[in-house]
Amino acid sequence: MFDNDFVILIKKFIGRLMIMLMNAIVLSLVVYIIGYLGGIVVNKLIGQKIVECLNILIGEGRVMRDQIPLICGVLGVFGNFFRLSTK
Repeated sequence: MFDNDFVILIKKFIGRLMIMLMNAIVLSLVVYIIGYLGGIVVNKLIGQKIVECLNILIGEGRVMRDQIPLICGVLGVFGNFFRLSTK
């Protein structure tokens, strides 16, 4: 029904698409973990000052000190999506 070369081409395309999707998922997970670990370090060093500044900036007492690693991880993933260079 289909030419053998066409089937091989479709299989290669699907394989490369799956590799790209898995790469994006794994890379995002690694960036989140690194950002989270960085957030733990920041939390231990200057966490209270960051919480005070963020609460002043937002205008409410919503940010708590235990949320800093989560915020750093999420900001790391967002920053990775919007980077301009791949070098």
